[in-house]
Formats: sequence, structure tokens, C-alpha cells
Amino acid sequence: MDIASSEAVEADLDLLIERRVRNGEVDPDEQEELWKASVRRYNARKQEQLRKEWCASTTRARLRVTGPSWSP
Repeated sequence: MDIASSEAVEADLDLLIERRVRNGEVDPDEQEELWKASVRRYNARKQEQLRKEWCASTTRARLRVTGPSWSP
């Protein structure tokens, strides 16, 4: 392969990359990392929601058993 053809290939690759960037396309490896981050955020939100529901149900159960801890 001569230098001229390798430079032409490199120019074509640069053009392809620039088009992908303009069109908002993401590299498959980057896309996988974005997906993993999205799953982590979803799992964290879900875990927090479950924790809040557990706290609320535990508090309601405790109030039913003991009654309010304050008196007017």
C-alpha cells in the first residue's frame, strides 16, 4: 500500500467519524458504558424508592402498635 492510498483511507475515516459525531451517533463501546450508567441510576432510584416505602410501612406499623409518642 502506498502513502497516497493510506492517506486517502485516513481521510475517509476522518470524514466518517465527523459525520457520526454530527448525527449524534455514539461509538458502540461508549453506548454500552452509557447503558451501564443508566442501569446503575435506575437501580439506585429503585433502591431508594423501596427504602422509603419500607420506612413508611415500618413507621405506620409501629404507630398502630404503640400509638403516637407525643401527647397534646
